[in-house]
Amino acid sequence: MSQILQRLSGVSIRIWRRFSSLFGKPVVPTITTEELATLVQSPGSEPRFVLVDARAPAEWNVSVIPGALTSEDFESRAEEFRQCRVIAYCTIGGRSLVFAQKWAAQGFDAANYQDSIIGWCQAGLSLATMDGESTNRVHTWSSAFEVPESYDQVTE
Repeated sequence: MSQILQRLSGVSIRIWRRFSSLFGKPVVPTITTEELATLVQSPGSEPRFVLVDARAPAEWNVSVIPGALTSEDFESRAEEFRQCRVIAYCTIGGRSLVFAQKWAAQGFDAANYQDSIIGWCQAGLSLATMDGESTNRVHTWSSAFEVPESYDQVTE
């Protein structure tokens, strides 16, 4: 069931991307898990980027991809990141797409990590708390989304 839901979500995100320009939304590129993992694991590499968690506080209070800012933190300091690529993620890529489009429309170099935190976990990559501590807990928004058993799935 989880894989079907993830595929349907992916299809709807691709449809939204395809028709975004009809609604006056910028088309933003997507980042793969491999591309993001390389960036996250190579601090100080070029091009400069900022990773933004576009999920709700209940979700990012459980864990984030290491080095990520919350959307609230990014928005309060956006001009600091004007020269960076803004890479947004959420649970499965929908909210992060809308977030990336919003900032691309304001002139930022924005991209969407479409696989988002579910894809990150499926690749077996590390997570962190907002304090930077390593954790295996991940908020998946719904129990319909599955993560490997090595993660402690939180939905509340």
